[in-house]
Amino acid sequence: MVRSATAIVAAAMPAFIEAGRELVRLGADGLTTGCGFLSVYQRELATALDVPVATSSLMQIPLIERMLPDGVRVGILTVSAETLTADHLTGAGVDPSTPVAGTEAGKEFSRVLLNDVTACAGEGLDARACLDAIRPTSRADIPFTTALSPTGD
Repeated sequence: MVRSATAIVAAAMPAFIEAGRELVRLGADGLTTGCGFLSVYQRELATALDVPVATSSLMQIPLIERMLPDGVRVGILTVSAETLTADHLTGAGVDPSTPVAGTEAGKEFSRVLLNDVTACAGEGLDARACLDAIRPTSRADIPFTTALSPTGD
């Protein structure tokens, strides 16, 4: 049985909270994560940890969009456009109509994300081209995962 990323993250929340509390006990005065799927739990983590928490790079989107000219949007690059839901976007304060492109059609990235990220270099650029086709007014991109470099570097 294959579990969804959301189900896996939900099951791991107690561990995330305990690890966050330990980091705070050790002196951390703010926490970030590299897993954008945690955006659904932004409020829960921020409340439980008593320090500033940023669960996802998606949280940058409202700020970046305020810096762009009228009519220009931020685009999201992700491993799976289908898996990135409106709940993830709203959890990060992002308009659910924000354009999203995934690497599902790529040769390697989605397949080997957890095994050999170096085999995937450049597929972020392919997803960016897809994003251009979806929304030509997109000029700023936010990778949904820290494993996805939009430049291929």
